[in-house]
Amino acid sequence: AQSGVRATLESPGPITVFAVNDKAMEAFCEASGKTKMQFYEHPNLAGILNAHIVQGEYKLAQLTEGTQLTTLAGTTITIRGGAANNAKFTKNDIKVDNAVLHAVDALIQA
Repeated sequence: AQSGVRATLESPGPITVFAVNDKAMEAFCEASGKTKMQFYEHPNLAGILNAHIVQGEYKLAQLTEGTQLTTLAGTTITIRGGAANNAKFTKNDIKVDNAVLHAVDALIQA
């Protein structure tokens, strides 16, 4: 399952990734009573990660209020008030090889 996500991340793209910052990851693990390693061993890790990835390139200018995007997990991300499903943007339009990254302050819940 993990390799499927890796293949997506290494694909020609373009993709848009809503990347959870370290502080948010630590908070999520603490709240769920799991270590980071336990999180990375989660049986649905690919599904959780795919819920943060969208096919196509979406820069902040395109993520207008009310925009809805379907993730690779089949869930919906709605943009409202500078956030993706209540995960606030902390940094936007970070360009990497095949993707645009938007750093968010929480795990995106469907």
